Amino acid sequence: MTVNNLGIIDHAHIYPDGTVGEHMHCHLYTDAVGKKGANNVASLIMKTLRNLNLLCKDSVGSELNIVFDNCCGQNKNNTVLRLAPWLAQLGYFLEINFIFLVVGHTKNVADCLFNSLKVMYRKKNLYTFDQLVEALGTLRNITVHPTVSEDFLDYGNLFDFFYKKLTGQIKQNHIFSARQGDEITIRESVLGQHEEFIMPIIKKQFKDLDY
Repeated sequence: MTVNNLGIIDHAHIYPDGTVGEHMHCHLYTDAVGKKGANNVASLIMKTLRNLNLLCKDSVGSELNIVFDNCCGQNKNNTVLRLAPWLAQLGYFLEINFIFLVVGHTKNVADCLFNSLKVMYRKKNLYTFDQLVEALGTLRNITVHPTVSEDFLDYGNLFDFFYKKLTGQIKQNHIFSARQGDEITIRESVLGQHEEFIMPIIKKQFKDLDY
């Protein structure tokens, strides 16, 4: 049995004692439930946003920033990137920024909390998936979410229907932003020598649809 997991960090988590800090939402599942591809990542991002009550039609969020590891297979690909204009088009946020760490980046909060998962895990003999979930979720700054197959949706095919692909624009760029659902702003970095440029993303036949 292979166990897959995706850790999503909420940097503004409010704990019961009123303190605010980083909190990992660790989505855990076996290879019998799902793989580790782009659809899985997009699906679990959406699940986390819903669980955190951040997808509210009657209360539009100002800005959503998600920082990713620079892994093309899971994170930096057409499926995940087109989640940004999709969220903008649905009216959940005024601005969505997907930011990718450069190759060779130093350790971040997600890396540290992944190591924290091992605090009890490495001290126990575990024989079932439920025992694994319990052992990994012992710290207060980690919540383990057992994932079921119904959590995974085919965002790739959905986005292929509505949006163009970012052909030739993914590998070299690190900041992908959406303020409207019909375009995406791309930039290599925030340095002055790297200008941002706007790429129309929605297919022509869907430009005038009201969502």
